[in-house]
Amino acid sequence: MKVSEITVETLKNYLRIDGTEDDVLLEALLLGSIDFACGYCGCDEQDLDNWADMPIVIMSIVSDCYEVRQFTTSTITENPIVMRMLARHCSNFLAED
Repeated sequence: MKVSEITVETLKNYLRIDGTEDDVLLEALLLGSIDFACGYCGCDEQDLDNWADMPIVIMSIVSDCYEVRQFTTSTITENPIVMRMLARHCSNFLAED
């Protein structure tokens, strides 16, 4: 599977969601997750299709955003596997603010 092949139906299967109530939200989360990965790695969407692990990263980011819909959290944690997968492909060496 490639990132460009991820659909709302794919996400619904991954997240075990039935029905269509969240389809618009899932589409927005998919687009935002792809944009995040591109910004983090310093690449474009076509580059994401070259990396076999990137669909899992995108679906994991969507999952996290779907499950945690609040702006603030009591704990700040990152999925270390997802972050390592992103870091493997990162060519964006700009310092964070």
